[in-house]
Amino acid sequence: MFKSYLTIAFRSFWKNKFYSLLNIFGLASGVASCLLIFLFVSHELGYDQFFKDKDQIFRVVTSAVMGEEKGRIAVSGSILGPIAKREVPGVELFCRYADVGIFKPTIVKEGERVFMEKTFSYADSSFFKVFSFNLIEGDVETVLKDPSSVVITSSMARKYFPGGSPMGKTLRINNNTDKKVTGVVADPPANSHLQFNFICAFHSMEDGEQWFPMNYITYLKLEEGVNAGEVGTKINAIVERELGEQLEGSGMSVSFEMQPVTDIYMDSSLQADIGQRGNMSNTLAFALIGVFILLVACVNYINLTTARSEKRAREVGIRKVMGAVRTHIILQFYGETLIITFLAVLLAGGITEFTLPAFNELIGQKISISYFDNPGWIALLAAVVFAITLIAGSYPALYLSQFIPVKVLKGTFNPGKAGDMFRKALVIFQFSISIFLILGTLVIYQQLNFTNSKDLGYNSEQVIVVPFADRKMFNKFEAFSSELKQNSAIGDVSRGSAMMGNILATWSSYKDGMDPNKGIRTLGFTTDDQMVNTLGIELLAGEGFNATSMQLNDSTEEPLNNHVVVNEALVRMLGWRAEEAVGQTLHYGDETSGKIVGVMKDFHFNSLRSQIDPLFFFVSPWQDRYVYVKVNNINDPAGVDHVRDVWMNIFADAPFEYSLLDTELQRLYDSEQRQASVLVLFTLLSVVIGVLGLFGLTNYMIEKRTKEIGIRKTLGANVIGLVRLLSWDFLKLVLIANLIAWPFAWYFMNGWLENFAYHISMSWVYFAVTGVAVVVVAFLTVAWHSINTARMNPVKSLRYE
Repeated sequence: MFKSYLTIAFRSFWKNKFYSLLNIFGLASGVASCLLIFLFVSHELGYDQFFKDKDQIFRVVTSAVMGEEKGRIAVSGSILGPIAKREVPGVELFCRYADVGIFKPTIVKEGERVFMEKTFSYADSSFFKVFSFNLIEGDVETVLKDPSSVVITSSMARKYFPGGSPMGKTLRINNNTDKKVTGVVADPPANSHLQFNFICAFHSMEDGEQWFPMNYITYLKLEEGVNAGEVGTKINAIVERELGEQLEGSGMSVSFEMQPVTDIYMDSSLQADIGQRGNMSNTLAFALIGVFILLVACVNYINLTTARSEKRAREVGIRKVMGAVRTHIILQFYGETLIITFLAVLLAGGITEFTLPAFNELIGQKISISYFDNPGWIALLAAVVFAITLIAGSYPALYLSQFIPVKVLKGTFNPGKAGDMFRKALVIFQFSISIFLILGTLVIYQQLNFTNSKDLGYNSEQVIVVPFADRKMFNKFEAFSSELKQNSAIGDVSRGSAMMGNILATWSSYKDGMDPNKGIRTLGFTTDDQMVNTLGIELLAGEGFNATSMQLNDSTEEPLNNHVVVNEALVRMLGWRAEEAVGQTLHYGDETSGKIVGVMKDFHFNSLRSQIDPLFFFVSPWQDRYVYVKVNNINDPAGVDHVRDVWMNIFADAPFEYSLLDTELQRLYDSEQRQASVLVLFTLLSVVIGVLGLFGLTNYMIEKRTKEIGIRKTLGANVIGLVRLLSWDFLKLVLIANLIAWPFAWYFMNGWLENFAYHISMSWVYFAVTGVAVVVVAFLTVAWHSINTARMNPVKSLRYE
């Protein structure tokens, strides 16, 4: 019996090659899309799942209240880990971690090889006992015990020590410190929230055990079975004991919470965090898109199979007359679906393998797939085959197997309106999904265009930013700046403590007569008297920094006159007008104050996701880490070449690296850019799959009405009238799909836009453009068949069987 079913199935495929290929290609496209999305989603959800003792590892998160402001930050004081290990039962290990690369690059030198490294970290000696990274060379127990030790990744070993072992070799750090390589670790997996190339012993930077400042990420590994919540409660009891009285009078309160290591990547709400972060809502949305695309492909199969029901009806009738029961016929149709699905999944696996490198480049990840090394993939593909067979095969099998043989063989069989209505509903579902995805893609791209073109309130174009690795380099800043300006290709030169778009340093500020305990959370940026000119920041009042502002104490290298320049947001929160603020005193930090010498018009110094925060500029040269150089014509290489030449003349021991400020600002929206690119890809696939289904369904339905068209032409109908008649049945389904998709798109995309403090509005134009585009695509798909059939000689149409 099985052989008979197989023979019938292949005969049916061969007889209907066009529809069979449509089904296979449509399903393969849907499955391949679903597999790629599944790879992305599993990668996102799999962050830090590879750690051996992941259920016992926690990051200690600080919850701080400063005046009226509340926040959660990823860092804590250097004392937290040691005191938790000493006094809290159940804490097996602690590890402090500092990624200095987020603040400034590090010069690493070995012989003639010199590079600026942006992923340079420090960690306690317990690092490799807490985190089960693959240590290729070195002893886990001792690898970071020596203060002068450094562990490097295998890629760095190849970069600095090609062809030889790095163990015991020396690396020169920032031209002033030697580190001995004591271990080589495999590159961290792409789905680890900890990304590093160098890890130095924490002892070499430790400043004693202190609660403040909070500069380090603290991890705790608990003993098996210990309740993390109870550990957090005991830590907070220690904080109350140690800091209660001190904090009570400051208006500040601090508490700690335990965050599982596997939750870190999806938590983007923390300040002072390191690395990229995911978004659970977006990840689940992509998973849903994958399911929808697969459903769209299944809908194609159902539509094309049931649409050909009349051609299979006589076969079913004869088989029933010959003794076949309904169960046998159901199994036959399920078998046909199974064969098509199996072939489609095989093709989808090849498509996925072939397109994965391009997909990785699109999303900025390093996802891999290995069908045979991982039995789970074989099981997953088998489950996909079974699920699609069940979803796509059930309705055709149950529908076709119910035909009554007497009616079929007498020629009185009529599938009725129920089948047509179901197919129309499926077409509406298909196009509703495609329209929703098109609208989502359009809105995301419009928002990205908005962020890239919005006036930020300062000039980021034609500005290059050069990082300074250490304080000694800044001692030569004046010489560097002076020599740069001797070339007409260079405009202004300034310096600052952070890259625009990444200003993180936070202070509590207040004015005279204001309760210090109710200070305003304010971001601080150290700079000089040239920054306002370099970036073209508008001053509303005052003159800004001047020569007096830049005078320093020779012994402390701190300014003799504390001057500050503030933005409008801070002035408003302090209750002043711009003119009133000039000359007033701003208190910030513990006991520091400065005279306000200028008020800046608000500008977007960080992402457009958030409102413009209160900000002040102040002078503190030892904190400056970046040089901002205004180039008069960025397209003329002479400007950058001159900066490079001067750099190599003054800083011969440091490699020259620079970035364009506007490019760095665009990177703030990398995640949205990747989302948009992925969404475009899968939106196009969903549209293509839907159009393929519509193409096949149109072909069959027009084929079915060939005699009707011949009669209408005989009675005088023209081509335009026939095309309109044949197209309208399908176009009205697309119009209904628009009306269904629009409300959902409006609701969900408005919610997405709320992630930005500054965003576009949902214009009716987006809906109109999408609606017209989809109707045009559907019309062209239907019209191709309609025109060919309408132009056919009516004699041929009337003879058509």
